[in-house]
Amino acid sequence: MNMYKKIKQYCEKYSMLEQDSRVVVGISGGPDSVCLLDFLYELKKERNLSIYAVHVHHGLREKTADQDERFTRELCKRYNIPYYCFYENVKERAIREKRSVEEAGRLCRYERMEQVRKETKSGYIAVAHHANDQAETVLFHLIRGSGVEGLKGMLPKREHIIRPFLNVTKQEILEQLQIRKLPYQTDETNAETTYTRNKIRNQWIPMMEQVNQEAVAHICETAKVMAMANDYIQKEREKAYNNCLMTEQREKDGTIQEIQFAIKRLKEQHPFLRLEVFKEMLSYLIGSGSIEKVHIEQINRLIEGETGKKLSLPKSYIAKKQYDTLIIEKKREEKNGTMQGYVYELEVPSSVYIEEIGIQITLSFVDSHKILKKWEDFDQRISKETYKKMFDYDKIRGRLQLRTRKAQDKLSIDESGKHKSLRRFFIDEKIPREQRERFPILADEEGILWLLGRRIGAKYKVDMTTKRILLVEYEKRTKETKNG
Repeated sequence: MNMYKKIKQYCEKYSMLEQDSRVVVGISGGPDSVCLLDFLYELKKERNLSIYAVHVHHGLREKTADQDERFTRELCKRYNIPYYCFYENVKERAIREKRSVEEAGRLCRYERMEQVRKETKSGYIAVAHHANDQAETVLFHLIRGSGVEGLKGMLPKREHIIRPFLNVTKQEILEQLQIRKLPYQTDETNAETTYTRNKIRNQWIPMMEQVNQEAVAHICETAKVMAMANDYIQKEREKAYNNCLMTEQREKDGTIQEIQFAIKRLKEQHPFLRLEVFKEMLSYLIGSGSIEKVHIEQINRLIEGETGKKLSLPKSYIAKKQYDTLIIEKKREEKNGTMQGYVYELEVPSSVYIEEIGIQITLSFVDSHKILKKWEDFDQRISKETYKKMFDYDKIRGRLQLRTRKAQDKLSIDESGKHKSLRRFFIDEKIPREQRERFPILADEEGILWLLGRRIGAKYKVDMTTKRILLVEYEKRTKETKNG
């Protein structure tokens, strides 16, 4: 079947590009976007489409990026299609927003296409993602630990964004360009293996195709199944959520002050569906961008624990178990005007944003054999680090927490077992009184591992008998950049 005919059928299946549609198309100059522009131009003849092309110059790759801009401009002139070019400093944005260059570039492109869509009153933004891109996306999400929602990959149509090429492969696109004798530009960075996506694209997928030449098609089929499964899960999650919900209290401005769920009903749900309810709950309260897997797992443990237990969540919410009720509420100001303390359960490995003090804390295991071979060098170096410390993981007892102080907190100050009260430590270190209530403490169930930015507990130090080394590091992040 002719490739363009195949794509037209796909568009009809998903109700894309109807008669008299206005569409903005992203054009980089690469083979995929050139082929998409050509397809839209051909479709324009029979459906009276209005097409607007957008090119974003990322300020990277110097001369070749300038060549891409000239090429796309001439291409659109040849097709007699309105051309919009935007110049962006992607590297600067990546640094400013603490994002990868890839992500910063993607945001710039979609923002500019959306700008032109609004200006031209267009109904669609067409992008040239194809079946290989879909397989790449699914694999990328898989290795990052995504659930069903991530494994559904990219949708053919989502709000204004359409992907007409999702049912054709990269090879089909290249063959079509050859048949129609269409020139295109080559981005030399696509061949690099520095980026994870490039490794998947250039190494993993070709290896999979050696095992099964239909690997891309099978991965895309799995994505379709996952999309259907996700739709079903969403409906069941909503029913379970409403079944378990007891009450909801809002402020005058609409902010949710408190929400309550029946623990008995939560426990009646299938374990998977119960976690989905917690995910929906957190998304509703704090936004999906602030949710981490650890938050969902913490709430699940909370309802199994004793009454009175509580934990801190992002956006100044706390969760607590009160007999048969799970309560999520906004933190309230104490009488002296300071905020309540916080407690975050920590897993290894994990990376958690601590909303109250604006830091991201990351826990991971490191190669103890390699480090202990040169321990003296490592010990001297790590002891000077403010934001990074190592601990003997097997000396830790019970759950790890990042929390504020407790009345009986003590810090082990030498290997003989000598301790100093936290109160005395704060006084000796001249920590201002107003900072003490919110000072971040890494602790297990028996003692303090680290007063962040200050001192570690001697009891947990690494020595030559250490079998497993825990690396803990943190950095200061703002609410705006914590997702970067």
